[in-house]
Amino acid sequence: MTKSRLTVLIDLDGILIDNIAFEESVTRFIVDRILVLKSVPRHRAVTLWEESLSRERDSVRWYDYDHHCSNVGIPALSMEAHQQSVGRLRQVPGARGTWDLLIKYSDEVCVVSEAPRWVMEFKLHALGFNGYTTLLSSQDVGKLKSNPDFWLKLKKVLRTSAMLYIDNKIQNLTIALASMHKLACIYFDRVEHSMALPDTRRPADFGEVSSNLAVRVVRDHFELQDLIMKMVTV
Repeated sequence: MTKSRLTVLIDLDGILIDNIAFEESVTRFIVDRILVLKSVPRHRAVTLWEESLSRERDSVRWYDYDHHCSNVGIPALSMEAHQQSVGRLRQVPGARGTWDLLIKYSDEVCVVSEAPRWVMEFKLHALGFNGYTTLLSSQDVGKLKSNPDFWLKLKKVLRTSAMLYIDNKIQNLTIALASMHKLACIYFDRVEHSMALPDTRRPADFGEVSSNLAVRVVRDHFELQDLIMKMVTV
């Protein structure tokens, strides 16, 4: 088997990294500091955090913890919170096998995420996901992956036109299909984190499986690996 000329775009959270416990820990760390720094009861600290999230729901800043810290009126705590919570980061079961397969057989591996670039680097380094070609954060572009402008930027970054895109949000896949040529899409049917506290998370925050026939669906990394082998090797 030889490498194809295929560029693989893969989302970070929910596909490579199981970050649910991690993000909840980061959020709790910040909310606990809001409680102390603002001298408010816990329910008020949670409300302040949730209000900032609500205001930024459709913005790239929604994924920026330090932006929310600023909104609440406390110092930037994101790095400290991430360092304190790093032990809660986990690989999605089977993700290592998928990663090794992509590194071995694809031409380029581009990790794409809504998270700030330093957060992407932090998580990938913490769990030993090395060898990627490119990182592309929505924070760099100023647009979410659900915006066609994100994909216009991506075209300028990557060297090849034939691409495989793996994400766990059907809206992102649909927009990508409409914006890119020679793009194959795989929907990884797994929920990732919400930055809300666990008891305030809403099922409606997460996307639904699409009936779009252009998108293949897998439910774990073993199915994903089988499909990748058919698409990126000759």
